[in-house]
Amino acid sequence: MNLLKNSKITKYLLAKEYIGGLEITDSFLHFFLFDPHDTNKIIFNYEAEIEEGVIVEGVLKNPEVLRKILLTLRHQPPIRKIKHLYVILTLPSNIVYNKIFDLPTVDYKSIMSAVELNMKMLSPIPFDKVYSDWEIMEKPIKSDSFKLRVFSVFAEKRIIDPYVAVLNEVKIIPLATEFSALSLWRTFSHYNVFEREEKNYLGAYLNSNGLEFIIGNKKGLEFTFYQTWKDALHSLGGGEGQDLILTQENFIKIFSDLLQKVITFYFTRFQEPIEKVVLLTPIYFDQLKSIIESRFNLAVENSIEKIKIASPAYLISLGAGLRGLIPRADDVSVSLMAIGTEQEYRISRAINFINFWLKAITEVLLIVLVVTIGFNIFLLYSKKTALADREMISSNFNPAQLQEINQKADEFNSAIRKALEAKNYIKDWSQIFEIFYTAAKTNNISTRSWIIPGPEITFSYNGNSNDQASMIKFRDQLAESGHFIDLDIPLQSILKQKDRVEFNLKGKIKL
Repeated sequence: MNLLKNSKITKYLLAKEYIGGLEITDSFLHFFLFDPHDTNKIIFNYEAEIEEGVIVEGVLKNPEVLRKILLTLRHQPPIRKIKHLYVILTLPSNIVYNKIFDLPTVDYKSIMSAVELNMKMLSPIPFDKVYSDWEIMEKPIKSDSFKLRVFSVFAEKRIIDPYVAVLNEVKIIPLATEFSALSLWRTFSHYNVFEREEKNYLGAYLNSNGLEFIIGNKKGLEFTFYQTWKDALHSLGGGEGQDLILTQENFIKIFSDLLQKVITFYFTRFQEPIEKVVLLTPIYFDQLKSIIESRFNLAVENSIEKIKIASPAYLISLGAGLRGLIPRADDVSVSLMAIGTEQEYRISRAINFINFWLKAITEVLLIVLVVTIGFNIFLLYSKKTALADREMISSNFNPAQLQEINQKADEFNSAIRKALEAKNYIKDWSQIFEIFYTAAKTNNISTRSWIIPGPEITFSYNGNSNDQASMIKFRDQLAESGHFIDLDIPLQSILKQKDRVEFNLKGKIKL
């Protein structure tokens, strides 16, 4: 709410929550943190090298070394005083399997079961050994049935869990885990490198770890391909020794061959042309640009000027940091973690919420007490004045003085009337909360957060239920009370998480 932007109570009602972007690869770590109340302001960015062997092809081999690096990050002056530091963790794309699948004909009530069935079929390893997630790429197109495109991701638990454990040890709390291609796409989309929704773009991002290719548009990621330089050199067919040195010739040949594979695969699956290629490379830009333009007849753009807020090395951690700016209730992007990893975040949010209402109630009671004491003093003073006036009238009746007393009495009565009128404008919220929590208890709804800007202004409630039926009954019971109107549960906010269903309910309160 804009009205609360500069209020002293903002830190309790809309608590500052610092959610940074953290990229961890085989050879380096990048951290990027925005100011949560000024998204154009960077609080801190940090880079650290990771020695060889600590992380091998995305698998954490030496957690203790990574722990020391993360402790050094946590104790940096700009962030060491932050009590609760959260991150969106980004790991290399080669440890993540992602797949887009279609549900061409699916009934609305069958979406969840249809998606779960497809996820189990697509999982590259036994389903109980992976963290998986999915999101609907576009809004459903309804005719006789719903047609959906679903973006799914999978990663082995044995790879993800060590990173989460080390982060929790150093008091850096991961809220979500994603892969580098998704973070890079978010950066390109946010800063209009991928400019349009109806055109597809190809992004080529080269760094010391390897080559990252992404294809997508402003609204979604369509295809990704990642290869390390080590694997790419072996694919050239050479053996050990000098043949595996990354020379300029090898660099350009690897890039050209991989780009050919990516483009060939894309055009065998998609009908849309590629609008342009976004090329980000620390070396040989002109040579690679010439190959793309002459061999593939595609326009090339170096879009780093559009992302002036950070150097190319931070583009992936920047994308993760941008996700941290999304309100938790609205963040429905995929995450590769256990369902319980956000529990500490929810607890701290609940504590902030309770602290706010405790302070608000205390302040209101103090105001009422002060007003009551002041009103009593005023009445005592008025009584003393009236007694004095009565004695004066009794001893010496003066019509002019009586007229003055009448005037004072009229003013006092006018003040009382205004006070009574003001009382009529006080809204009673107790009934609203009683209806809401009765409905929640009846349908076994657990509350995650509830943001109420004011009466007849859209509120946002984030909770979870045993199943979708309980969620719908909860919404309908609120609507039947007459105090909750325009209720809606957006489809994209409904997430099946093990034995619970998370959802976001929006609506207005009518007092």
